[in-house]
Amino acid sequence: MSEQARYPCYHQRLQEVEGEEEEEEEEEEEEEEEEEEEEEEEEEEEEENTCSYYSNKNSDQEASQALTIMGAMFSIIAVVLACVHLSLIVFRRYVKALPIVAFICSVLSSLSIILGVIVWVGTSHDDYTDVSGDYELGWSFIASAVGGGLVAISAVLFLLGKD
Repeated sequence: MSEQARYPCYHQRLQEVEGEEEEEEEEEEEEEEEEEEEEEEEEEEEEENTCSYYSNKNSDQEASQALTIMGAMFSIIAVVLACVHLSLIVFRRYVKALPIVAFICSVLSSLSIILGVIVWVGTSHDDYTDVSGDYELGWSFIASAVGGGLVAISAVLFLLGKD
C-alpha cells in the first residue's frame, strides 16, 4: 500500500501547502523589504536610546523578591538543623558541625533578608529621603528587616549555647 493511499488527507494538504508556500514566498519577500527598512530605523533609534533599551523596571523588584526568598529558605534550613541538633542532644549524641552550619545559614538568612529590604527601598522608592521615621515604607518590609535582625541574634545565641 502506497504512502499516498495510506494518508490521503496528509498528501492533499501537503499539495495545498506547497501551492500556498509559493504565494507566501512572494508576499514574504515584500514583507522582508519593509521589515529591513523598519529595522534600520529601529537600530538608529536604539543607538540613541541604548540605556532605555536595556533597562528593566522590574529587575529591582525581582532582585528584592529573590533575596527575601533566599533568606526564608536559609532560615528554614537553619531551623531544621537546629531542631535536628536539639533532638540529637536529647539522645546524648553530639554533632559539632550542626550548630556551626545552622549559624552560617542563619547569618546568610539575615543578610539576604536585610539586603532584600535595602534593595527594595534604595531602588524602588527614590522619593524616600528619610526612611527612619517613614512608616509608608511598608510594614512587611519593616517586619522583614526586624526578622532578619532577630535571626542574626538567634544565630549568635545558638552558636554560643551549643556547648
